[in-house]
Amino acid sequence: MHPEHAGNFHVANGWDWRPGLRFRYVYTLYDCVPEPMLVPYVRRLLGRVVEPGGRLIIGAYGSRSRGEPPFPMADRLVEAGLAVAGSSLAGSPPIVAFAWLNNN
Repeated sequence: MHPEHAGNFHVANGWDWRPGLRFRYVYTLYDCVPEPMLVPYVRRLLGRVVEPGGRLIIGAYGSRSRGEPPFPMADRLVEAGLAVAGSSLAGSPPIVAFAWLNNN
C-alpha cells in the first residue's frame, strides 16, 4: 500500500534476531513466546533491539467472546523485577492490556 515506507518495517523472530540497528520504539505481543519465557524475551529485546533511551511496548489481548481478560502484563513484569514505566487497559471490561518499559 505504501511501498516507499517498506524499509521502515521489520518482521523477524524476536528471540534470536540481531538487527543491524536498534529502534527507538519496539512493539511486541506477550504471547510471541511461551509465558515462562516472557521475561527472558523482554530482556533480550531491551538488550538487542531497543536503543538506549528507547521504549519497549508489550501488548496483551483477551477475548470478549470467551470472557477472557488480557494477560496481566504490568503485574508480571513488576514481579520479575523490571521497571515498568507505564501501563494501560482498554475496554469495559478490560480486553486489552499494554505495558511499556524504557531502555535506560
